[in-house]
Amino acid sequence: RRKIQKEAQRISKEMGRRITPHIFRHSFAIKLLSDGTPITLVQALLGHSNLNTTAVYTRMKSDMIVLR
Repeated sequence: RRKIQKEAQRISKEMGRRITPHIFRHSFAIKLLSDGTPITLVQALLGHSNLNTTAVYTRMKSDMIVLR
């Protein structure tokens, strides 16, 4: 976990904006949904027990920065 935090800090400095492991997680989910991945698969990959938790990402697509 600490390695991922350090890598996020390094990328943050490089890009000149705040990047966190949580932003990677959001970006991952949004990218999958944008590419047409079934929401139930995204739910399983994120470890959500409730589909409503995953459904939040369908409303965030236009608001979030997706890292490419």
